[in-house]
Amino acid sequence: MSEHDITLVNVSTALPSQENEKQDVHLPLGCLYLISALEKAGILVDFRDYQLFSMESAFPLDMDCLQAFLADSSRILGVSCMVSMLPFVLLGMKKFKENHPDHKVILGGPGPSGVAEAIVSSLPWIDVVVRGEGEATLVELVRALNDGGDLRAISGITYRDSLGVHHNPPRPRFRNLDEVAFPSYERINLSEYTKVPLITGRGCPFRCAFCDVGPLWGNRTVFRSIGNVMEEIGFLKHKYGQKTVYVADDTFDLKRERTEIFCEGIKGLGINWSCLMRVDLMDEVLLDRMAEAGCKSVFLGIESGSNVVLKAINKKFTIQEATRKIEMSKRYMDRVITSFIWGFPFETMEDFKLTILSVISMSYLGAMVGLKLLSPMPLSKLGIEYRDRLEFSEDLCSVFASLGNVTPGKMSRRAEIPEDFKAFIREYPDICAGFYYIRSDNIWEKADYVRRFAKKLGVPL
Repeated sequence: MSEHDITLVNVSTALPSQENEKQDVHLPLGCLYLISALEKAGILVDFRDYQLFSMESAFPLDMDCLQAFLADSSRILGVSCMVSMLPFVLLGMKKFKENHPDHKVILGGPGPSGVAEAIVSSLPWIDVVVRGEGEATLVELVRALNDGGDLRAISGITYRDSLGVHHNPPRPRFRNLDEVAFPSYERINLSEYTKVPLITGRGCPFRCAFCDVGPLWGNRTVFRSIGNVMEEIGFLKHKYGQKTVYVADDTFDLKRERTEIFCEGIKGLGINWSCLMRVDLMDEVLLDRMAEAGCKSVFLGIESGSNVVLKAINKKFTIQEATRKIEMSKRYMDRVITSFIWGFPFETMEDFKLTILSVISMSYLGAMVGLKLLSPMPLSKLGIEYRDRLEFSEDLCSVFASLGNVTPGKMSRRAEIPEDFKAFIREYPDICAGFYYIRSDNIWEKADYVRRFAKKLGVPL
């Protein structure tokens, strides 16, 4: 057993790259923030990244591979994961707990946060779920578990004890992100990762009906100062030779003046960067300044080719405006990436075909285009409103992407869902809602259309 206070692990898998034939290995930024907070508090951390461990495996989602990865863990095991990894993580933790009954298993990250109470109530092998921002919460939790402290006093956790399941009040969000220590980059080898994300703010104030990011963060964005951001970028460049960063804010261009100040600050650093933007907040002047400051790529969530659907999901722009902005972006950026969603329960076949037409149109304009099946995320407006119409099919599985992601002109791998995963997903729909689809009269007609569309483009499903 490790002599550290906690073994903290990132459970994700490398993904097919959108840019080349290699795999994308994303730096585990959330875990690195947690390590900084824990070590600042004097807590010894054993950190492990499963995607690096499993890259040589023929099937990364293998339980024996995961158990080998977790061998000799500390008595407290903390696992961070996304929604797409939940069945693998939860089944893996069951096996781990059977072999290590005295260990405490803590989950955190975007995957478990939104379904914390359902996880702890249904799965006795999970001891605690940390919800939302974890830096302060995890420090208090590790100290309490090591010292026999009272978990009732810790905000932002859901846990079980002899008296039952407890869903403690949410922890107030950080008001000043400059107080949060930089990620512990020294704990990893940056050269092993293809993308180095950077956040300048946390949260999203918008209320898109299909998305759970806004609800997860309380529909509020908290920013770092630009000086603090530039200090981190300079640190990455001068200490590690990093020449590219990915600004991972959910809406980078939320505040126009702040975005322009960022551009002025990064311009002299010789850094190439990319970001996520909103169609309704961007314009040609801003794109020009971003390009001059080293921005090479932007991601835009368009989601539908139908103005009726765009209004219903609260996107606040039209497909005509989106098309103009894509044409505009291509004049300034090397790469423009867009996303579309199909499978909305109120989406008619006419709406759906307008989306397919927009996918073709955007691709013709030179954008990279992703087409995904709607995932009814538990905290999203649609996930809540249509909870009684969720169904699961291994042939129509949103998060796991057996049909979920079609990128014209790019190769993608069909994800085969293991039998034990399917059984788990079916048994716990409240935990695995993201793997379901929303039943509608035309869903299978659309699915057949997508299959034929993908076949025509030469994209394997």
